[in-house]
Amino acid sequence: MISIIITAWREPKTVSMLVKDIEEEISGLNEEFEILLTCPDEETKQAGIACDSLGLVKWVQDKQKGKPQALNKAIDKAEGEILILTDGDVIVGKEAIAKLLKGFQNPEVGAVSGRPIPINSRSNIFGFWAHLLTEVGAHEQRMEKYRNGEFLDASGYLMAVRRKLLGLIPGNALADDAVISRMIWARGAKVDYQPEAKVYVKYPNNLKDWLLQKKRSAGGFIQINDLIGSSAGVKSKRFLEEISGIFRVLSYPDNVQEFVWTLELVAVRLYLWLLIFWERKVIHKSFESTWVRIESTK
Repeated sequence: MISIIITAWREPKTVSMLVKDIEEEISGLNEEFEILLTCPDEETKQAGIACDSLGLVKWVQDKQKGKPQALNKAIDKAEGEILILTDGDVIVGKEAIAKLLKGFQNPEVGAVSGRPIPINSRSNIFGFWAHLLTEVGAHEQRMEKYRNGEFLDASGYLMAVRRKLLGLIPGNALADDAVISRMIWARGAKVDYQPEAKVYVKYPNNLKDWLLQKKRSAGGFIQINDLIGSSAGVKSKRFLEEISGIFRVLSYPDNVQEFVWTLELVAVRLYLWLLIFWERKVIHKSFESTWVRIESTK
């Protein structure tokens, strides 16, 4: 059994398309599947059930206490030995499920990451930032670490894990995918990367939402050691990694305008890290006030 867990909230249109796309693919696979739709709102629940042509969708009520607790509840109800985790506002690429599962052909693999790709246009500053960060900051780093046999963080937009290796996800984790990846690695299993398992994502299109999203994701790396300790020697060096990768970032632009946007991104990322340090280490901002809905990604 393979359990596909979709976490969503007020996303009926995208959930409908997601369930249809997933069921279209898995109908041609030999494995047995179930789809657990985890959401708090009736509209999203009904949208997912209405487009369930294979009778696989089961609703798991989300108490709106944050994504980690929603995931814990869904994982507890899942019957599968393999769990595929994704979000209700993404588009799963063609044959992405099959390509994701390919990673488990190696018995040493405990988790597999898909590859997020922005649907935003590169012709504006926030779309360009999305493409730069997903290509240079995520894809290239994952490829390099995968080739070197090093630890890599799987993407919560599309990832799969062996259930037996998962523990309880801390309820206040801001970066649940990073926590899960470290849990798997700490148990002696490998984290695999399947770049052909593509998932298409809409990223923020304004500075307010961009900062809110990045404070949540990047800030989650700061709190990891406090939540689960230093897992099997994995250390959070996100800021230092960004500094060391500055030349690769500056080589990404194709024209003068994109180079200017890149310099602006460097400045904003510096401001972001200062903001994260202030909120996480100085004033200890609460999980509830940090985990907010990002409207422009819907």
